[in-house]
Amino acid sequence: MQTPGLNPGPHWTETALGSLDYVLLAVGGVWLVSEGIRAAHRRAYNLTKAETVAGAEALQPGFTKVDHAARKAALERGDAYAAAREAANADPVKAGKALAPWGKLARMASQVVAASIVALVPPTASGLASREGIKVSVTDVIERYPLGVGLAAVVLVISAVQLVRGRVSA
Repeated sequence: MQTPGLNPGPHWTETALGSLDYVLLAVGGVWLVSEGIRAAHRRAYNLTKAETVAGAEALQPGFTKVDHAARKAALERGDAYAAAREAANADPVKAGKALAPWGKLARMASQVVAASIVALVPPTASGLASREGIKVSVTDVIERYPLGVGLAAVVLVISAVQLVRGRVSA
């Protein structure tokens, strides 16, 4: 029997609200467990909230204050390092300035070799298509472009020497 003035709503609301009670209980339980874990973690690592410390108004992060003595020492170390680098670069052999013309020559030679290789692609491709196979095409390339092959050999030797010198000096 219904009481006048009260509308209980649809019949499914009782089931839905009952299920909602269980969901809210589960969420509340998860929240309680997570709060317990958080408190244990805070206690294990002796963490204190900054706002709970006496005199919390005066707390400031350490990076807002400048340690002028440490700053001056760091600048002096940087100046000493820069002076040592400049002294090392003053010796042309250590700085590699004595090899600068050879480096330019090697770069120019490698560009010439690259151009020669590009020029060798069509004859090599036609040689590969012939019946004689790859031996004939490679020998044709060597006979036809001895300067390019020679420069390629020079560049390889220079690169190998620079690699060995770099490994020995390091």
